[in-house]
Amino acid sequence: MDKSSRPFVWIFWQYINGSNLKENLDNSPSSIDIAFIENLTKTILEALYAFNKAGFPHGDLHEGNILISNPNPLAIGNPREIWITDFGYGGSHNELEPKDDYRQLFSIISTLLKRLTSSNLNPRDRILYDKMNSFLSKKLMETDHTQGVHVRNPEVLLEEFKKMSYEAENEAALATKGEDLKGVADYLVAEALGYRIEEWKNLFVPDFLAALELLSKNITMLTGARGCGKTMIFRRLTAYMDKIIDESSGVKGADQFIGFYLNCRDIVETFPWIPQKLKRGMKEQIIHYFNLSWFNEICKTLALYSVNGNENFDWLDGFMSGIFGEKYQPLPHGSNILAHTQAFLGDEKEMCRVTDFGKVSGIKNWPLSRTDFLDILQPQLQTHVLWLSKKPIYLFLDDYTTPIITKEVQHTLNPIIFKRRSDLFFKISTESANSFEPVGLRGKPLELHHDFELIDLATESLYQDDKGKTILLEDIFKRRIDRHPSFKGTNLGLKDILGERSFTNNKLATQMRDENKKIYYYGIETFIGMWTSDIRTLIEMFTDILREANGKLKNGIYNIDKTIQNKCCRSHGGEFLEFTEALKNPDQLHKRKGEKYGKSLRDIVEAFVNVSRYELTKGNLVSNQGRLNPKQAFRIEILDKFEPSDNVLEYHKGLIRWHIFLQDWRGKSQRGMFTPRMYLNRILIPYCNLTFSSHDHIQLTNKEFSDLLTKPKEFINYWKKKRKKKRKKKEDRQGELGLSVQREEKS
Repeated sequence: MDKSSRPFVWIFWQYINGSNLKENLDNSPSSIDIAFIENLTKTILEALYAFNKAGFPHGDLHEGNILISNPNPLAIGNPREIWITDFGYGGSHNELEPKDDYRQLFSIISTLLKRLTSSNLNPRDRILYDKMNSFLSKKLMETDHTQGVHVRNPEVLLEEFKKMSYEAENEAALATKGEDLKGVADYLVAEALGYRIEEWKNLFVPDFLAALELLSKNITMLTGARGCGKTMIFRRLTAYMDKIIDESSGVKGADQFIGFYLNCRDIVETFPWIPQKLKRGMKEQIIHYFNLSWFNEICKTLALYSVNGNENFDWLDGFMSGIFGEKYQPLPHGSNILAHTQAFLGDEKEMCRVTDFGKVSGIKNWPLSRTDFLDILQPQLQTHVLWLSKKPIYLFLDDYTTPIITKEVQHTLNPIIFKRRSDLFFKISTESANSFEPVGLRGKPLELHHDFELIDLATESLYQDDKGKTILLEDIFKRRIDRHPSFKGTNLGLKDILGERSFTNNKLATQMRDENKKIYYYGIETFIGMWTSDIRTLIEMFTDILREANGKLKNGIYNIDKTIQNKCCRSHGGEFLEFTEALKNPDQLHKRKGEKYGKSLRDIVEAFVNVSRYELTKGNLVSNQGRLNPKQAFRIEILDKFEPSDNVLEYHKGLIRWHIFLQDWRGKSQRGMFTPRMYLNRILIPYCNLTFSSHDHIQLTNKEFSDLLTKPKEFINYWKKKRKKKRKKKEDRQGELGLSVQREEKS
């Protein structure tokens, strides 16, 4: 109340004597170092934690909304403080859609890191620089909750970020002492490898699943779970990495093409917020940046191959002037045209990034916003760059996955990516066949085998025999086993450390019918049996086994106890199922906010496992390997025509998208119709007390499959009643047959 007892409203806010981050970057660029970026990241993560607790996002994080105070002369040390302001999007009730805070933080920090040159940093900062880049791409930007408790959890992210600083100090100290610190679990993500030549030589395995199919002269979509090695494969198959490492990848057929690489995170960083409907100028800006990125990667590779200075790039001046007009200014004769082009492209990318999204349009503003730019560039390269040797160009596009790259952006870029060409082929990686939009030019559906080939690494692993799997995984893990202090120089493999299992799947299944029998999962057969293309999960599990056995390994005795192996095998399946519960429907995030989508997926898994366990422990014996054995099934097969409703398809898509079940793209029903076969992810088999035998399957009608996905908690009771009815009918028939035989004998 005022003096006249009239109510009034007043607003109070704190005045920050300073400037925003954008002004700081413009006025004092040299003030940005690793320590500043480290402090800024921790401050924003702390703010994100507060936003979560308050129940709303900021919604508009950018350089202009981050304030940095001037030195405070009233405080000891004249400190400067970082403040976050302007909660206009996240805290108001307007109709504007808030921007994603995590994407915005990614954009801010990655932009700051790009201002630094790693080689100019001290050892500690150089190590932290690499760790921060890996943290941004694989931790901060992660949306798949099956990848760990850190996903979209600012408290855990902050703890992991703080731990990186401590690790960087230790690693720098060890490096100073000349010690080479290595571990089995090093470089779980390819980005963390950076350009460490020796590590690439030691850890990259040139024999990988479906290598020949991937390198065929076709547009190819490569799918597989996170951690299956797609990024490592794509990066290593480039001309740039061949030059950095100074040797060919060793992959059969890699000498038949010239490869270039682009990660879609670069696009996300530039356009962290994308509206649900793209206007013309927005589409042009995205296409312009996409083509710029490829052109820049190609020029970066050309520069690496032209260090001797013999190549002539005069043609680039005319090409650039023809594309960019007066905007591109040629340098005097004798100048380094390639370096000038690279600098121009870098400036053009930055200009595209900072221009308000969709503010301007037209070919004059976005000269590379054309779907045929790569078709124009490719013959120029083959004409003027001799070492290309008329080889086709492969463009490896990584992480082309929704929601990282939104459906709208995929609709915009697909006409470029899936365009048919004779000497230029896109190779695209995505998480699953339903994590990209199969829509081409003017909305025409993209057809498998007609517009592109699909390679699913999970399916490939299902069809690879045990011998092939063993050879491949031994090759991968021998390199990592040698990094362990206890095993270095011993030339040990998985079989030496894990031992062999002393029983077959049929014997294990028979033991499971005895409720009092203790079951152990161990040995190289179990370890390899759990693999469905996800290398990273196996590395993590193997590391846990070694950690649990730490102190129990004796000189000359390396075989790890089965109880330790059993515990780790089961726990990783449990973790996978637990993370499943946190998943959200990627297509319904804004429509069904209260829906417990992940819990439904877990219920479906548990319902299927209940049915499979019932058949294994209580069901009739079936013919298997020439004799009667318990039925062992972790596969679903649809008996009739697969016609799922939209509601069923919603859950089916989630099960396949998150690799809870693996789609067998080669599967056909016994009637010859193409119907889905789905395999439970093998990482769950020990946790669910099943066997690795793939001889049997659970056969369901389309109706039963629909009930399993929509009414999972009721399904086991339905199944038991069904089996009892079937058993009674069989007994009745046998009884009638017996009476008939008796009558015949009497007569």
